[in-house]
Amino acid sequence: MPRREMEGYEPRPRNDAYTVLMVISLLAMIAACAVLFFELRKYPPDQLLAPESYAPKPAPGRPVR
Repeated sequence: MPRREMEGYEPRPRNDAYTVLMVISLLAMIAACAVLFFELRKYPPDQLLAPESYAPKPAPGRPVR
């Protein structure tokens, strides 16, 4: 029995402009991650410091609130 004769059959919805925009944004995010990866490979690992190392150290003897 063909699907069209079945009760309750609805055709699949077509892709619209929002689907195309979502695919374009996904490709842009993947490209940005690749560019960031290759940009970070230029620096030696010992020069990359964690953000905590840039924080100012509290003065000795003063309580930290």
